[in-house]
Amino acid sequence: MTDYQSSLSGIEESKSLFENFSEEDISPLLNKGDDWYPTPPRPLDEEVSRRNPIADMHIYWSKKPYEAIEHFVDQLSEEDDVVLDGCSGSGMTGIGSIAQDRKFIGVDHSPAAVFLSKNVLAPITSTTLDQAYAELESAVENRINDLYRVSCENCGAQGTTNYVRWRHVYECKRCGNDVVATKDKKVRKATYGCDSCSADVSIGDDGRPIDRRPIEISYDCSCGSGRANQKEPTDRDKRLIEQANHRDIDYWTPDSELKLNSRIGVTNKQTVADLYTPRNLHAMALLRDEIQRFDSPVRELLMFCFTSICFNTTIMYQDREAGGGVTKGTLYQPPQY
Repeated sequence: MTDYQSSLSGIEESKSLFENFSEEDISPLLNKGDDWYPTPPRPLDEEVSRRNPIADMHIYWSKKPYEAIEHFVDQLSEEDDVVLDGCSGSGMTGIGSIAQDRKFIGVDHSPAAVFLSKNVLAPITSTTLDQAYAELESAVENRINDLYRVSCENCGAQGTTNYVRWRHVYECKRCGNDVVATKDKKVRKATYGCDSCSADVSIGDDGRPIDRRPIEISYDCSCGSGRANQKEPTDRDKRLIEQANHRDIDYWTPDSELKLNSRIGVTNKQTVADLYTPRNLHAMALLRDEIQRFDSPVRELLMFCFTSICFNTTIMYQDREAGGGVTKGTLYQPPQY
């Protein structure tokens, strides 16, 4: 019998056991000899926000606010009790338990959940972490900045890029010219106007970008006042970007192929690496490689910080007036990022 067949058999046996209990007879489910049961906990007096610095450290599905969990841990256990969470997820039950001076045991089938819970609860001082950050920055700063060179329009010297706004380029089906998906060309949702023939170009399910183009660069330069500069990329800037994009990456990069699924924006033969611009992929690979040189448990905590920024360094991070971000539950790659 295969493991899968065995698991199905176990489900059927469990189902038959539950069917033997009538709704009125629950005594087999109760612990014998236990005369004490906790008083039902009081509900929260007011809604607790899911957003807080601890919860915002890393993305995770269905994350619960630890302040709410702490409220119930306080009522249903006593100091030095052990709190067990069989589905520890992002580790918020652990945070709430430790805050109430309880011991905590977390279990989860997901390796990602175990990784997050372990690092959220890692007993590492801020001094140790600050030291590790400083060492890591010193090791990678010059090499990463070299990937993001830009010419300063004020003094002509070399500056360092903060971010680049990119736009997808589509082909007009009527005249064959390029259509850049900028806000001023937008006719309606997922439709842009062609400057050459005035046709409407739809970028829906049938529309695929033929290229991407930088339209704005934010950068710092030593000649400035300390505030970031913005400018339209020059031909020289575009050459610098192309040079960075064609550099060999001497570090590990994710080459796993994503499962084709048009509903969440995954195209055929697309890999995880395709979710990054070439130089962002290079910078992230370099950063990850340098983190591996640290000893445990600092290495794991730095990897926790590293994975927390992975989403926001992809081409899935939307550029919009209401604020950037990745569309939840999808690998959608917007025309403006």
